[in-house]
Amino acid sequence: MTQGSVCALPTTAPHRGRRIVADPPSGPAALSPREIEIIQVWIRLGANKLVAAELGVSEHTVRNHVTAILRKLDATAMGQAAVRYDRWARDRGHNRRSGFDRRQGERRQP
Repeated sequence: MTQGSVCALPTTAPHRGRRIVADPPSGPAALSPREIEIIQVWIRLGANKLVAAELGVSEHTVRNHVTAILRKLDATAMGQAAVRYDRWARDRGHNRRSGFDRRQGERRQP
């Protein structure tokens, strides 16, 4: 090769060099432990500012988590996301209020 020339690496057809990226996981199962904590506190308190104060983080941090939660739950508002999360949690035997896990028949650790 001479100076200034470009070496083109072969690509695999039919994608012609484009990467195929799998869709990111979605739905409540895709939420991180911190996002679950954020949505649970949000369900209880109902406002980003209150969630931030409760968890000792900035409101901006809460907004970032809320954005990720909305995307993963395919929701347009936190009320809608909260309903989707709550249904998912109840369907799996989680009862947030009492801390009782019906599947295990024992108390969950808070």
